[in-house]
Amino acid sequence: MKGNTFTDEQIAEVCHVANMTVQKLLHDECPSLPWDDKDEFIKETSVGEVQMILAGRNPEDTHNEWCERLFDQGYICGLVKSREMKTHPCLVPFNDLPVVQKRKVRMIHAIVLALTIDY
Repeated sequence: MKGNTFTDEQIAEVCHVANMTVQKLLHDECPSLPWDDKDEFIKETSVGEVQMILAGRNPEDTHNEWCERLFDQGYICGLVKSREMKTHPCLVPFNDLPVVQKRKVRMIHAIVLALTIDY
């Protein structure tokens, strides 16, 4: 536990659920699977992102690391997001993301910091 609150995995799960909620609001045709359905790679990636944020990495760095992890899994940038075809339109540099996608990355940072910073 961090202080008297949450583990990195618990924080990653909160971030994942928040991301899924935004995907629903945006009518994402290939939304993330529920946390309990996720494979270990996705959970490890999510926890790793939390740890990078806690280590002081900025949104651009964490997005670029996310891209690298997906590239390592055989994903490519594509017009549609598809687990089957291993394509994702957000596999671009942070500065090339649509505004709403940049906001999602920043939202994850805000959640991590909100759940870990002692005020």
